[in-house]
Order: sequence, then C-alpha cells, then structure tokens
Amino acid sequence: MKILQIGCNNGDDEIFNIIKNNIVDFALLVDANPFVLDLAKERYKNYNNVKIECHLITNEETEKTFYIPHFEGHRYSQHSSVSKELIVKHGHKLEEMREFSMKTTTIENLFKNNNLTSIDYLYIDCEGEDYNIINSINFDIVDIKKLTFEHDHIPLKQKNYPLLLDKLRNFKYEIESINLGNVTLIKK
Repeated sequence: MKILQIGCNNGDDEIFNIIKNNIVDFALLVDANPFVLDLAKERYKNYNNVKIECHLITNEETEKTFYIPHFEGHRYSQHSSVSKELIVKHGHKLEEMREFSMKTTTIENLFKNNNLTSIDYLYIDCEGEDYNIINSINFDIVDIKKLTFEHDHIPLKQKNYPLLLDKLRNFKYEIESINLGNVTLIKK
C-alpha cells in the first residue's frame, strides 16, 4: 500500500491508524507548518517506510504567504493556511498570527520526486488549498485508488464543489462517504 498525505499536521489522525494497522510499502506525509513535523517524526519514528517532508503544496511553483495562528502559544495549530480569512473563520485572531513567505511546490513534483505513479490512498487536508491541489493533478499520469479531501473550505463552494466532483466522476471516481467536512472517493 502506498499513501500520500498532504496536511499531516502532527500525525495524530486516521492515517496513523491506517499505517499502524496495515502493511504499508511507502507513506509520504507532508505539511507546510515546520513546527508540527517534529511531533509527526516522533510519532512515526518506528516506521521505516514513512517519509515526512515540509512543503507548501499549491497548484503552481511560486512563493506564497503562509499563516500560523496563535503562533507564540500554539505553533502546532492544524489551522495553518495560505488563507488569512480561513484562519479568522476558525476563530483565531489576526494580531496573534504569524506569517511566513514560503516557496511552494506542486503535487506533481511530489509524485515525480518520489517515483509515485500509483497511490492507494491520497489524503488532502490543506485548509483551503484542497480544491487547487486536486485540480492540478494529471489523473492520466498517476493512478489514485482512493482520495479524501476537505470540501468545507473550497472557494466558491456552491459552484466549484460540484464541478470538482464532476471532474472526478469523469476519471471513474464515486463517492464512498462524506464525513464531517471530508469527502472520500474510490476509483471504480
């Protein structure tokens, strides 16, 4: 089994349980918040097949501002994002936020740099960038069997969410479940 998680935070999530309870050949866990990765590395220290990297994934290679809320007391926030508005929507205060300029990379670069042409499970939770990341995937090049992403923060959700689902249906994906703010699709 091969897993790619974008937005792994500190690793305390369902992906950890999947890796702990299954035979996983390779897992790449990515987060843009460098402060959470030490915690993730500690959690996965006994798993040789897990690679953890710090990247800000977007739909293009550029430089973007990345925001971490409550920085002084809560560097480990799961609400870190390229969207200042989204962080405020989660109840965090602008004056307690720290911003960083970061170089971005694409999911295609992750695929290429890790020789990933087939992925059993792609899990994306990027506080607002999920839509752009998924739209940048070339599904003709990489075979993704299962895909979970956060649909709650899709920009212009009323219009873009149905368009994204239609695109995924064209690549033979069907909705397996909708749980809280996440949707999971399986390739048929």
